[in-house]
Amino acid sequence: MAKIPVNVLKALGQKGYDIVKKNPQAFLAVLGGGKKLVDFINERKSTEAARFETKINDQRARGKLHYRKDRYIKFQNEILPNINNHNFEELDELITEVDSFIEQLENEAKIIKKPIINKRKTNWISIGTQLKTKRDNNLYYELKRLNNEANYTSNFMPESLQSYFRKIESLEERKEFVIITTGKSREKVNIDFLG
Repeated sequence: MAKIPVNVLKALGQKGYDIVKKNPQAFLAVLGGGKKLVDFINERKSTEAARFETKINDQRARGKLHYRKDRYIKFQNEILPNINNHNFEELDELITEVDSFIEQLENEAKIIKKPIINKRKTNWISIGTQLKTKRDNNLYYELKRLNNEANYTSNFMPESLQSYFRKIESLEERKEFVIITTGKSREKVNIDFLG
């Protein structure tokens, strides 16, 4: 094996040193060329992802995977990538679930003072923010369309909300309803809801 510069090994740390020890040819290729480096990194990532997926599925099968962690993985892999396919009621249910997880983590943080709990809470807050933003934006544009088109029927909003909005006769009352339900600024609502 060729001599590997010590500063390179220090930069890689112990894991890097172990990788180099197990795969000296790959490391030499890394020092020599970029394509092999990219191939090596991609191969490494795919094997780690497959190993992680296998581990999660094994834990799920044995009933050892914590419910909140399982839901977090589902939110990351299934719900957020397909966020456009959910209607108002589904998004509202998901937001309620995320809010309950955040509340659980806040209660745990009072008892157990560990930084990992704050990290998990931050992750759930991020998911909740994405869901709330999507719900409010879709609701705003659907209400705007309901206001402008008399015969429009929304697939996003529940029928009860549509009928309630149609029953509001005054434009100013409709604007107030939109501001309260979506959190949009009065200036934006005044521009978009002309009558």
